[in-house]
Amino acid sequence: MLGALAMLGGCGFAPVYAPESEARALLGAIEIDPPRDRAGYLLVRHLEERLGRGAQPRFGMSVAIELTPERMAISEDNVATRINLLGKATYAVRSRETGKVLTSGVAQSFVGYSTTGSTAATRAAQTDAQDRLMVILGDQIVMQLMAMPREAAI
Repeated sequence: MLGALAMLGGCGFAPVYAPESEARALLGAIEIDPPRDRAGYLLVRHLEERLGRGAQPRFGMSVAIELTPERMAISEDNVATRINLLGKATYAVRSRETGKVLTSGVAQSFVGYSTTGSTAATRAAQTDAQDRLMVILGDQIVMQLMAMPREAAI
């Protein structure tokens, strides 16, 4: 076990949240553009929870969100009883000093919800699905930023 850990150190492995890691330097360093809708608000809120809000950020981030409902289970009378909500978040991190895009990427996932209850229950399920999807997409964006190779780190 100790030998395996020693080998990891030799291959350039470094813990993401170590005090001296480059990924840790991103915490509080990114200002995310203001959201335009509820989904954007949820995503920005989650990203700020994970990355922090800096007093003087060095980077700016823009995020474009695409949400697509997809009918999955259809009853005999052609009513969807299950919906998959597909989500795609395309992001770009830019230097606040020069405006140059330093890195960009895409996060994609989906969540599902049932439409078999009352109208209020279906609306609550839809809202909850959107909440969950924004957390998933936010976590993917953070993971992509933290996993950048040292040479490409912003």
